[in-house]
Amino acid sequence: MILLAFFFPLAVYLLLLGLLNRRRHSLLVSGIWDGVGLIFGLSGFLLFAGPAVLSATNERSRMFWLLSKGEAPLGGTDGAWQFWIFLSILYFVLVVGGVGFYFWRQRRVTAVYNADPRQIESALVDICERLDLRPLRSGGLFLFGMKGNWTEARDGSNVSRLQAPHYFSASSRAVRGEIAPTSTNRVFDRVLLEQTSILEVDAFPLMNHVTLRWDPVDSPLRETVENELRQRLSEMPPADSSLGGLLMTLGSLLLILEAAGALLVVALRYLLR
Repeated sequence: MILLAFFFPLAVYLLLLGLLNRRRHSLLVSGIWDGVGLIFGLSGFLLFAGPAVLSATNERSRMFWLLSKGEAPLGGTDGAWQFWIFLSILYFVLVVGGVGFYFWRQRRVTAVYNADPRQIESALVDICERLDLRPLRSGGLFLFGMKGNWTEARDGSNVSRLQAPHYFSASSRAVRGEIAPTSTNRVFDRVLLEQTSILEVDAFPLMNHVTLRWDPVDSPLRETVENELRQRLSEMPPADSSLGGLLMTLGSLLLILEAAGALLVVALRYLLR
């Protein structure tokens, strides 16, 4: 019984991931919706496995969770049900609090499915050049609002010096009227160009997944960069991988096992009458 309840949301989640990884183009998803999918996939464990473990010390509870046979866990007369209620309330508070904190953390995240990490990184670099943002980079870290000048040291090596933003890009000069704006030269507010923000690109090549983490969450640059990236993704080819088919196969197998398990539970209940 509990295994059926546990694996069904996971099977559906795997099928959805498989469909996302079989799309013709990569997909940009907000961190909240990405978290909703993950929590749904784990909901079988959170809603059923946890309470079942808490009540596993009671024989009547074990029969109820495994075969739906006997009284509910609260039906005991041995006086332990008060403690079980306390554990249930504590477990509920921990789960709700943990999920709430997880969603709060997910606000700064944007997920990219069915993506080639190299293409995403290249697209972000092109977008920054097109918008004349010129962030400092260190691997997958983009630091906006700071400038780095390369100077030559006495030993001939290059040394990077950080300095506060003081330059005026072509688009900001257009705002001041120094150059005439054109259709290909988008005009952005100087506040946007000088906004200090941090973008961390975390790639998971095995799952064709890229995570974008923004700090601060409500950075004006975030909407601008992600809108440009969404447009680029609609023109990019998907990641070359068989991951989508593999995930759909696993999800289908779990659903088949679910159906076979349900028939087995019905047969056992019939035989144990």
